[in-house]
Amino acid sequence: MDQLIKDPKFMNKKQEKFMLTDRNTKWVEKMPEIMKKQSSFFAVGSGHLWGNNGLINLLKAKGYTVKPVSNL
Repeated sequence: MDQLIKDPKFMNKKQEKFMLTDRNTKWVEKMPEIMKKQSSFFAVGSGHLWGNNGLINLLKAKGYTVKPVSNL
C-alpha cells in the first residue's frame, strides 16, 4: 500500500494530504468523543491505517492501544 500511494501516477502529495492525512487528522479528533459515549467500531479503508499519518499511529500517539480484530 505504501508503495502504491507514493507512486505519483496513483496519487500526488496534494491528493494524499486531502484524501488521507487531513481526513485522518479530523477523524482522530472526533473518535474520542464517540468512544466516550458508547462502545464503538470504526471501519475505514486500508489506506487510512498505515504510515506516520495513519489512524493507527495517530491513535497510538494519543495514548490509545490499537489491536486488530479477529474471529468476527
